[in-house]
Amino acid sequence: MNPLGNRAVVTVKLPVHNLQGHEQEGYRPAVIVGVPDALGTPRYPMVLIVPLSTQIRPWVKQTPKLYPVLKTGMGGLTADSVALLDNLRAIDANQKLEQSHQSAVQADPGGSGR
Repeated sequence: MNPLGNRAVVTVKLPVHNLQGHEQEGYRPAVIVGVPDALGTPRYPMVLIVPLSTQIRPWVKQTPKLYPVLKTGMGGLTADSVALLDNLRAIDANQKLEQSHQSAVQADPGGSGR
């Protein structure tokens, strides 16, 4: 079982999956959003993550519920970052996950991330 829980901000290494360039890749911050082994014994040790990006483009403001902005300092982030909810990924829980900070991203009841 991975010792990190939901809402922890971690650094992950995402492999290249799509040569068209629509998926995040390389080392980047991400938020853990699901830990399947908290519900039972999964077939494979996985965690669900949402990659983050500091590239806050116009589509972020056009669809803020799909692309919430996490402010600097949340979960140890060093810059404002957008959560790319449309890039939800399952990664191997045995991958070395480095927690960015001891605190986790707090849920925003308004859903805006602000």
